Amino acid sequence: MGKSKDRFRLQSDEICTKVLSGIRFSPVDPQSDLRTDGIHPIGIGGLGYGYWRSPKVMGLQKTIRAFRDISKKDISYVEVQELVSEFLKIHINPLVAGRFDLQSGDGSLIEHLNTDSIEILQEKFFEHISRYVADAWFWVPLNSISVDRFHGSNFVILPKPEDPRVDDNQLENFLSKPILSNANSYLGIRARNLTRASEKSSVVLGAIMLCMYSGTHFRHTMGKPVSGFLNFDDGLTYTSSPQHVPYLSTPISLEAADRDWLTTIDNVLRNEQDNKKVIRSLQWIRSSWFSKGAERFSSICQAIDSVTPSRFNSMQAKCGWIDEHISFDIDANAIQLLFKKLRSDVAHGDAPSLVESNSYLVFLEKYGADPQEAAFEITRQVILENFLPKIIVRPHPLQEHPEALDKMNKMLSRYGMEFTIPSGYNFSMLRPQPET
Repeated sequence: MGKSKDRFRLQSDEICTKVLSGIRFSPVDPQSDLRTDGIHPIGIGGLGYGYWRSPKVMGLQKTIRAFRDISKKDISYVEVQELVSEFLKIHINPLVAGRFDLQSGDGSLIEHLNTDSIEILQEKFFEHISRYVADAWFWVPLNSISVDRFHGSNFVILPKPEDPRVDDNQLENFLSKPILSNANSYLGIRARNLTRASEKSSVVLGAIMLCMYSGTHFRHTMGKPVSGFLNFDDGLTYTSSPQHVPYLSTPISLEAADRDWLTTIDNVLRNEQDNKKVIRSLQWIRSSWFSKGAERFSSICQAIDSVTPSRFNSMQAKCGWIDEHISFDIDANAIQLLFKKLRSDVAHGDAPSLVESNSYLVFLEKYGADPQEAAFEITRQVILENFLPKIIVRPHPLQEHPEALDKMNKMLSRYGMEFTIPSGYNFSMLRPQPET
């Protein structure tokens, strides 16, 4: 068994190019016991066998460094995983690609592979890496954002498909399948592959989310029209409303005044190494936009964690840092209820639904504010005050629709009520409470 193991390693070293450092194509003796090498291959069958060598023996970090040397790019673990999986899918077998896991150390057994075909695959592999890391433009159709054209070095936002690059010939470069007729604008991301394009687009969308009016973030339909809702006419009769975009979901309008902070985000993406914390925070903000309940709350907590200095390594210390970096007078106990106690209940599985946490109910009763909305507003305020002060927060959508406000107040007047458009989130609700 020992000789078979040594022969396997010898063949690997003879065949493989050193620069691959562990990601190896190796001919395998079918009579040898591969499991003695600590590898668990995936069998596909066939008479001749080859083996996609796992990096486990060489070490994951060394493998990542090798790929960075080959590509001359600071590619991440996720990119290497995607790069290898794509190569296996194209040149080997989709089944192998679907089962490949760079981190677990599992290999993939490949049928009908000999020395000549290994050398061809190695050549194709280097070509594949070169294509994978080459910059290209990727596009995101935006139904909920209108813009007067912004051009940066890392991203652009175009009004409607006016640019010739946005056409049916480049649909493969869309991060999501677009409905061209419904899009208000297009976000173009300059990136070296799909993974990086997705990460960068999340940064831009997270920043745009921060500029939305308080309380409208998670109610926005992303430009999707609705219909069938009750529409009160003269106060005595009602009809079913036709298809329309709700007032709180009207497109976010980015204008000339916004170019300053959009340029700031472009500069953040240009120098990612120095802006890792802000980038990660904006990605978590964007993630919260498309999730719900406890998952959304977790994303909000991750967003504030991302910009908190690493030396604040306990929940108590993090809460203290948050309290020091927001200008509003907020009860320290309110911050702890949100970012320590409620978060702990969610993280440890005690509150799969937020209302199952006693901390959620205590916060709601004591401050009269929705805990999740309060957590988001505190997080947003900390990011805006300390990292992205140039972002301009939108006014309330109803300010542009006075007729809707009049109709709403006409109905509320029957009950002696009136809706007044607030100027922003009411942080005064979270002030320290007097002892009772």
